[in-house]
Amino acid sequence: MKKKILSAVLALCLAFGSAAALPQSAFVESTSITASAESTATSGKCGDNVSWTLKDGVLTISGKGKMNDYSGDSPFAYRTDIKSVVIKSGVTSIGENVFEYCESITSITIPNSIKSIGLQAFLRCTSLKSITLPSSVTNIGNSVFWGCSSLTSVTIPSSVKSISEGMFVKCESLKSITIPSSVTSIGENGFADCTGLTSITIPKSVTSLGKSTFSGCSNLATITIPSSVTSIGVNAFSSTKWIENQHKKNPLVIVNGILIDGTKCNGKITIPSNVKSINESAFSGCESLTSVTIPSSVTIIYDRAFWECKKLAKVTIPNSVKSIGTQAFIGCTSLKSLTIPNGVTSIGNDAFSGCTSLTTITIPKSVTSIGGYAFSGTKWLENQQKKSPFVVVNGILIDGMKCTGKVTIPSSVKTIGEMAFYGNTNITSVSIPNGVTSIDGLAFAYCSNIKSITIPNSTTNIGAWAFKWAAITSITIPSSVKTIGDSAFEACSYLKSVTIQKGVKRIEGHAFWFCSNLNSVTIPDSVTSIGDGAFASCSKLKSITIPKSVTSIGESAVGYGVDGKVSGFTIYGYKGSAAEKYAKDNGFKFVARSTTEPKTVRFAGSDRAETATLISNANKGGMYKTADTVVIATGFDFHDALAAVPLASAYNAPLLLADRDNLSAKTLAEIKRLKAKNVIVVASTNSKDQNGKDAAIRNNVYKQLKGYKVTKLVGSSYYETAKNVAKNLKTKTGKNPTSVFITTDKNYADALSASPVAAILGAPILYVKSTGALNSNTTAYLKSIKSSVKNIYIVGGVNAVSKDVVAKIKTVLPNKKVTRFDGTDRYETCIKINKTFASTLSGKAVCVAKGYNFPDALAGGVFAAKQKAPLFLADALGAKATISKTQDNYLYIKNPSKLYIFGGETAVPTALVKTIAKASV
Repeated sequence: MKKKILSAVLALCLAFGSAAALPQSAFVESTSITASAESTATSGKCGDNVSWTLKDGVLTISGKGKMNDYSGDSPFAYRTDIKSVVIKSGVTSIGENVFEYCESITSITIPNSIKSIGLQAFLRCTSLKSITLPSSVTNIGNSVFWGCSSLTSVTIPSSVKSISEGMFVKCESLKSITIPSSVTSIGENGFADCTGLTSITIPKSVTSLGKSTFSGCSNLATITIPSSVTSIGVNAFSSTKWIENQHKKNPLVIVNGILIDGTKCNGKITIPSNVKSINESAFSGCESLTSVTIPSSVTIIYDRAFWECKKLAKVTIPNSVKSIGTQAFIGCTSLKSLTIPNGVTSIGNDAFSGCTSLTTITIPKSVTSIGGYAFSGTKWLENQQKKSPFVVVNGILIDGMKCTGKVTIPSSVKTIGEMAFYGNTNITSVSIPNGVTSIDGLAFAYCSNIKSITIPNSTTNIGAWAFKWAAITSITIPSSVKTIGDSAFEACSYLKSVTIQKGVKRIEGHAFWFCSNLNSVTIPDSVTSIGDGAFASCSKLKSITIPKSVTSIGESAVGYGVDGKVSGFTIYGYKGSAAEKYAKDNGFKFVARSTTEPKTVRFAGSDRAETATLISNANKGGMYKTADTVVIATGFDFHDALAAVPLASAYNAPLLLADRDNLSAKTLAEIKRLKAKNVIVVASTNSKDQNGKDAAIRNNVYKQLKGYKVTKLVGSSYYETAKNVAKNLKTKTGKNPTSVFITTDKNYADALSASPVAAILGAPILYVKSTGALNSNTTAYLKSIKSSVKNIYIVGGVNAVSKDVVAKIKTVLPNKKVTRFDGTDRYETCIKINKTFASTLSGKAVCVAKGYNFPDALAGGVFAAKQKAPLFLADALGAKATISKTQDNYLYIKNPSKLYIFGGETAVPTALVKTIAKASV
């Protein structure tokens, strides 16, 4: 890691100009490790099969194979007692940083067995005067001879294909060098600050010169550039006598059709027709330029081409131009109007940023890509913002900085452009229409008050840093997205759960880095790679399931918090997979996933009452051999049965169902088989079946229970019955609950989904109307648990339990934590409950029930609780019996070993069961 940091600093410095500007602090970390206690060892190993000895100043390296790579910890670094180096035949590589700062080395003998020389291998070997590279060398790392200030002679063999980045930076004594005809490219800063060079001949084999190739070679006056060179990087010849001489001949410096420098131009200019491209920063800072006409031979205006040309008032761009680069005209404050020709397809970041006088811009329909802040600070943008807070060009939303509160993006938008909302702290939620295909880089970065956002299924791209610092708590990445960009959700510190749907292929580096509250992640088996640090510093993430489709896992991708490894981190995956190797390499617990589809047990009676007896009967695969107590509720109305689930669980009792006015023979036989003594009857006198007919338990049922001790928990309404059940629950457990579940009285699905969790937690289930006042019974019970309850769980969306009802609950129970489980439908709500309570529902089984119409699963909540298993709602949608992406992902992560099916073929068809089983592995 230290090596990478140092290399990054070097690369950064080289990217912005002469390597002479490299700060001394770049090497502080390496110095502090070695220089304070210089080694005096005279022998050792520097590779698996490579050893070394030092005698009388001569370092001899011998053996077979590669040398080690180093990052500040080389056994030779900073040593002044090494005068010369002899590498024996058999050694095949010279390691990275191996001789850095060996300032006393004057000569090195390299054998023909050496094939590669690593990064910064001879960094700052300031006494090294000459070196001959053998013909066996084919690969030379970046900055190999950086700072070898005494180097006067180098022999480069014809086996070398390129002069690597920074290869001879600050080799001030290098006066001449022969580049062999095998070389095809000279990298960035290849000869930067070689002040001793006066002339150089570039062979005809070379096609490209990197950025700042000869930058700072102040005495370099003669350069032979062959016609083969078709690419010349920015500042390739800056601060050389050669460029000074070219300027004296013509203010436009053109090489092989490339206009590389026009900074000495004045007034109006017409670029000649032999120019094929205007190089990056070609006119950068040319304050005397007032007008420019670009010929039709030019197809690209490169980055920063006219940067800060403050007097430039007129630009004629031909139809041949296809793209305008990043910051191409940034700061051209005199430019008032501009016509972008039809044919331009892309405009780069900040292309016209800071053109404060630019009022009129004609943008053709051919433009399909516009970079962030492309028109920032222009009068044109100000005028567009006055018309609408959404500035949209050709379907690209380029600016939304005037938006506030809840934002609904117009349906005309196809792309949310780079930095469109960057730093807008006034927006709280975003609704993205279906039709948006791309959310570009930094689109919502630093929008620190966005709490809610849904990515539509039309989206295929999420760019780098797209949602950095957003305040979202959960996110689902739809299957249409193929790549989650670098740092896309970095530092989303409120984010708790992430669902990545099947279809996503790549999770780039640091995608969820520093999401400090993230505790749940779903990775589907379509993902093939997880980048460096993708989930690093997610300290609350204790486990992750990595599918076998993932073949590449980057450094510190998962399992690392702010202070290193997450304690007890577990990786679930397949034997022999990249996940197992990553776990082993990083010292994490690995749990192999089952590759076998779960076994299926179906509870299916002739009616719901018989299904309940089968769930109870251990001989039929159910729960109980015997039971001291049974709980009975009507089978024709869901309210009482589901409210009774936590109670039955507390009594370790099965939940059996009654018909309208009698218990079936099979139900009575089950009570007898259980050898029960006590019966609790949960009965609302106003129970109605799904057709609105009376479903209340009548006196005949009580007559049938003669001989048992019967306890009646009854009420004149669902609310009163639920309250009485809750009070009896306290009687049984001896304490008030710390959690309570609130759900609608209109349908059973939400209460059914919550019932296993409520049973395990010993939390009552209470009903409310979707709107209006709280029932007095519900209010009275809530008041009675005011001192004990900590969590209020609202099951269902605002149509099930309105915000107004929740506000009234908060009034009764102030300062309590309220969590709403709100999905797009009952299935997604069910999954959200199961994922939130994954540690509670930790069993290896999944219980499956019908999601629509009246279920056979009223008694299933008790069974599920006993198994610590989630209930999974599903319905057959046509012949294929499909399930949603969310459901598929959940089953894959759960990887159950058993499926318990509540109901017969009509309720849960075999085709649907097979689909669920297949999704589980």
